[in-house]
Amino acid sequence: MPIFAADVAGTEKLKSIRLGAVDEGAKPADTKKFFERYHKDFIQSFSMARTHFRDEATSDWNAFVTTGKTDYVSSWQAFLRRAGFLPFHQENGIFGYVTLAGTRLFQEYVRTIEGIEEIGVPDGIVGGKTRFHAHRWDQEGKVCHWWRGENPPPTQEYQMWMDLLHKAKAHYQAQPHPVVKAVSERQITGDTLKVDDWQWKPEDVHLVGIRRNQEQRDFTRGNDDLFLLLIRGLVFKFYGSTDPRPKGARTDEAYLVEGQHKYRMAWHKIGDIKKVYKALKPYSGAGVMVFRDKDGDDDFDEEDIKFGIQGPNNTINIHWTGSGISNYSQGCQVIAGSSYLNSDEQLIDCSAFASPLYEGLSQGRTRGAYNVLTDLVLAYTPLDVDTVWYTLGRDEVLDLHPDLGANWSAMMVKNMEV
Repeated sequence: MPIFAADVAGTEKLKSIRLGAVDEGAKPADTKKFFERYHKDFIQSFSMARTHFRDEATSDWNAFVTTGKTDYVSSWQAFLRRAGFLPFHQENGIFGYVTLAGTRLFQEYVRTIEGIEEIGVPDGIVGGKTRFHAHRWDQEGKVCHWWRGENPPPTQEYQMWMDLLHKAKAHYQAQPHPVVKAVSERQITGDTLKVDDWQWKPEDVHLVGIRRNQEQRDFTRGNDDLFLLLIRGLVFKFYGSTDPRPKGARTDEAYLVEGQHKYRMAWHKIGDIKKVYKALKPYSGAGVMVFRDKDGDDDFDEEDIKFGIQGPNNTINIHWTGSGISNYSQGCQVIAGSSYLNSDEQLIDCSAFASPLYEGLSQGRTRGAYNVLTDLVLAYTPLDVDTVWYTLGRDEVLDLHPDLGANWSAMMVKNMEV
């Protein structure tokens, strides 16, 4: 029988479930041990993190709440697995972070791929509309095309990017840029890899940042850079900034070096219990390599390189930058929430519900496109895999491909500025 059949028929009325919901008998006996898997970076600092989930939809902390049933959450997880939104095993009967990610991806897929906007904002809450469409999907046996198995054949675009990345490695091995050379000459580089160690395995998750106009002095630099998520043979595009915001807290802002870096899914703003949210941070905690704008002219050029490479720096995360109206970065790599290009190269507008700032998150708005990126990473990697390989390159590297060129990334970013 399709999921939620009695609820849709009106013979049973189900309550909405969300992050923190737990079936009868599924709550872990040791909650602190359970949350150590997810909150290890800050569980010792905040008692709330030992017993609660961080709810990014409301900026609240959610305790475990029983569903009153033995199979409400587990049946929802089973549906998401059948439909291709939760392919890997999760804690059965516990609505945790990955189940939240799969739920939001389902809502986003119905909203955008099927074009049914009445499902509402992808907020990760399994309410009446979400249950109705889940029932419809189960009746029709639908499966999303974002999930095509653990070792799917790559799309043509995915293969193009993988080929280009390998060409870029060969190019920099033969003609090392001063930045690449500076990394190779350092003995300790933390989570930044030297050029000979760059690698792109198709089973891994890869995020690619394309830095534009870094040598151009700009006192109002915004979100003018492109990001590509390469995952399970598909490519999703986002925009944001790989450069610090001009006139920030310090004049010698950090610029992450071009090359490959090892990151993991963790949290940003861990010093503020009211703002902490999912983001990527340097894998080992040692940090990544940077140059600084020592001459304070708000660009990254040969003059800055002369001052020498610094690091490892453990503060360079990959995080949200609001809806995209401003560049909220002191050197981190930041992703805008207003829009993205999906794997079908469709422009997806999230501006109607993408929050410009933190304040909007408690008013029904979300992080928009940024959520899609983190949800894809969480839902389409096994529970014990948290690595994301981040490769940052300059836009001129695109000249290595005859169909791209440096102007291509500018066009992509402009297309997403809704």
